[in-house]
Amino acid sequence: PWKRLTVMGAGVVMNVALALLLFTIAFMVPRERALNLAQVSEVMPGSPASMAVITGTLRDGTEPAQGLQPGDVVMEVNGREVRNVSELIFHTRRFIGETQTWVITRASSTLEAELYARWRPPEGQGPTGIRVGAPTTCSGVDEDGNPINCQLRYPYTEGLSYPFWEAVPRGWQAMIDAVIVTKNEIQVRVNGSSGVAPDQPLLSGPVGIASTTGDIVEEAGWRPLIELAALLSLSLAVFNALPIPALDGGRMFFVVVEMARGGRRISPEKEGFVHLVGFSLLLAGIVVITFFDISRLIT
Repeated sequence: PWKRLTVMGAGVVMNVALALLLFTIAFMVPRERALNLAQVSEVMPGSPASMAVITGTLRDGTEPAQGLQPGDVVMEVNGREVRNVSELIFHTRRFIGETQTWVITRASSTLEAELYARWRPPEGQGPTGIRVGAPTTCSGVDEDGNPINCQLRYPYTEGLSYPFWEAVPRGWQAMIDAVIVTKNEIQVRVNGSSGVAPDQPLLSGPVGIASTTGDIVEEAGWRPLIELAALLSLSLAVFNALPIPALDGGRMFFVVVEMARGGRRISPEKEGFVHLVGFSLLLAGIVVITFFDISRLIT
């Protein structure tokens, strides 16, 4: 049984290894990262951000006001560096459901803020209850009082690439983060959170993946495509390891049952029938997902 278990699990292991290799390559490929920072523009009343515990001292020696304030710039989330809005959103959702520690700058002072990221925020709010954007300076207002002629205060980018020995641990961490963020996003969808865009599909089939791949190559280049391939390989590994009939995980489940029964195998006819039913259901699921993928493309 152990030999069969090893052979059946080899596919899952290879998919994980391929994902790690692709993530490593992605970190070795030069890329540009925006350094326009993430500034709080609005704090929702009663949100975790409005009740954030702020520790530290301002440069003039006074105690800071509690709760996040418009104008605060987020520099770190749980020790993860934040240099743009996208990174703040990713790290916030990476640690959703937890009390997060943010490093912020306020009035040229560095402070710490502790706030909870909610699973189910109210309509129109994110996990922490803030709106963020890149710091800007505006030279005027229109007739409705809205700012105009605005420019980024920090319109900078930096080139990033890492040698192999640094890219491997970063690739491993990116792989772990991808698994956790995917799990969190699925849990948010299942909970019916209002913080998720309704037009974003939970699952995609071959048509949806092909469409996404084309968009990435056209708009973002090859590095995000490598990351997408890594995510697909990792997703395949996780899905294939599930104890679903016809998948490697389902076959490994039967081997585990055999070992628990003291080496007595379930009859091949019964096992084959279960795998046949599972395979049929998988094909039906692929057809349904493909139908919705095509419907989204048409509409």
